[in-house]
Amino acid sequence: MNKRKRFFGLLAVLMLALASVNLASCKDDDKEIVDWGGPFREPIRLVGTWTYSTEDEAYSLSETYTLNADSTFTLVWQEDDKNGKESGMWRYEGDGMLTLTTIVGEKPGTHTYRIGYNGNVLYLRESDGDIRGPYMRKL
Repeated sequence: MNKRKRFFGLLAVLMLALASVNLASCKDDDKEIVDWGGPFREPIRLVGTWTYSTEDEAYSLSETYTLNADSTFTLVWQEDDKNGKESGMWRYEGDGMLTLTTIVGEKPGTHTYRIGYNGNVLYLRESDGDIRGPYMRKL
């Protein structure tokens, strides 16, 4: 009876070890970088400076968002030969939604995004499904 228990115990340990190796080895999961819209336990982690830039032969864009602890934000952007600065208030809705209300700038109004977040990387999904980012935390 002891040999049988030992065998099944060893078998269970081996199966758990193999399962954990299989789950940990999926490198493609890194592309599914974030919890799209999962509630943060600490939305204060969004506070900081986030930068994004892209450039090719026909187009260039850079954006820097600074989200402050007092719920204000600034956006400094440059698109091809145009540039600008916007400011306003930000609010985390608790259900994965980030609302930016621009008070000063070229496009005043309220813009809401679903957040994709993974430590030092932030994505913003617009209501039409377009994804902006990756925004990297500026340290």
